Amino acid sequence: MSRLVKICLSGAAGDVAGVIDQISAGLDVADVSAPYPNRREDGVRRYLTVVVPDAPADASGDGR
Repeated sequence: MSRLVKICLSGAAGDVAGVIDQISAGLDVADVSAPYPNRREDGVRRYLTVVVPDAPADASGDGR
């Protein structure tokens, strides 16, 4: 079963778009919101829903 993680990004519109591209290159992004103007600072905020894959059974990292 997959799990979902919600992410909020805030910053300059171009920087936020670039980070979304980088996240999308390595993870399954289920949803990306339109840009919303920040309330108290310059720039925009965007919301992502990322699908976290199930970890393999031996993902403990200890090599067993």
